[in-house]
Amino acid sequence: MSKQITVIALPQSAATSMMGVIDIFNIANRISDRINGLDEPLFRTRLVSIDGEPVTCANGYTISVDGKLEDIKPEDILFIPAFTLATRSDIDRVVASWQPVLPWFESQGKQQSLIATSCSGSFLLAEAGLLEGKQATTSWWLSQFFTERYPTVALDKDAICTMSGNVLCGAGTSSYQDVCLVILEKYAGKHFARLVSKYL
Repeated sequence: MSKQITVIALPQSAATSMMGVIDIFNIANRISDRINGLDEPLFRTRLVSIDGEPVTCANGYTISVDGKLEDIKPEDILFIPAFTLATRSDIDRVVASWQPVLPWFESQGKQQSLIATSCSGSFLLAEAGLLEGKQATTSWWLSQFFTERYPTVALDKDAICTMSGNVLCGAGTSSYQDVCLVILEKYAGKHFARLVSKYL
């Protein structure tokens, strides 16, 4: 049975950390099909927004989505993209823009089989209380802002990936690739994850 990867598109998300995730799992499906010839893909991917409406990314491009938050099931693997930040005021502004989605994460997040993110996406999970008392990581240059804002989160600023409970965090923006490989290893095995890594 296919595993559902659901990427949540939010305003000012980095487009690459949404589409890159979808690309990696689609590549994984192609490799799996060539090796195993399965009747259904190893993973299914979709992009959802808060209300099912298109979302404008940080680069100014607007992307369409496949559904809304209400379509997410507890067994889905959720992926939270990174956000384009440069200053403390950027952090405050982007965090303020998350207010419509935080109640959903606060009520549903702990029920998800796995929530993954990279870079500044860890701020959203911390803001929703999903990293309380857990280990996490974020981009090295955001680590001071993170620890000041969320002192109860055990931040490992040197880690590429951290796994704590049902939350998987990656460091810099491009670490979404490392996070995807961790997911592939967890659900498809170490050998298969290495094959995808070599292809990438």
